[in-house]
Amino acid sequence: MDGDITINCFRLAKPLRSNPMELAETAAEFLGKRSDVDAVSVVEAFVNVSMTAEAIHAGSIARLDELLDSARIADEEKKRVLV
Repeated sequence: MDGDITINCFRLAKPLRSNPMELAETAAEFLGKRSDVDAVSVVEAFVNVSMTAEAIHAGSIARLDELLDSARIADEEKKRVLV
């Protein structure tokens, strides 16, 4: 598998009443225009999508200070635990 995400267009073909190969090409064309997608490849009816690092880390590492602040324990709530 190449990419961060793989879309199986065989599963979409029946509900969308479309050819899975055509769906894959259409999806690849659409996704290839997005700024958060680094690369797109089509293998039969599978679309492999590589995301940019910024898109992958958007909700976590990109805002490291917010993430660390949300995980801090207030001094009055801290307890010693023996494991």
